[in-house]
Amino acid sequence: GRVALPELLQLLPDAELPVLLLLDARFTPVSRLSVLRALKSNARTASIPTLLLISEDAGDEAQKGYAERANSVIPVSDQNHLFVQTVTQVAQYWLNLTRLPSPT
Repeated sequence: GRVALPELLQLLPDAELPVLLLLDARFTPVSRLSVLRALKSNARTASIPTLLLISEDAGDEAQKGYAERANSVIPVSDQNHLFVQTVTQVAQYWLNLTRLPSPT
């Protein structure tokens, strides 16, 4: 069967947990919000910065993402080149300019 991301991360040793997570909620916002809720409610994964990518016209999805403790909610274009440009800028910020939590 399929294993959801929160359950998969529980199988990893602490040293192998990711330092940053991107959840693409453009197509399935409800399921991504439930994944975000599960990640942020678990002590092992709560401190991993988790970014929620939403459609530019997502209505109240940004508010819902922050309510579920997303570290950033980023509207992205459905146009491939703009999507890649936005994700590249976000990755540069999070991976080069911020101090991410150390693995426990």
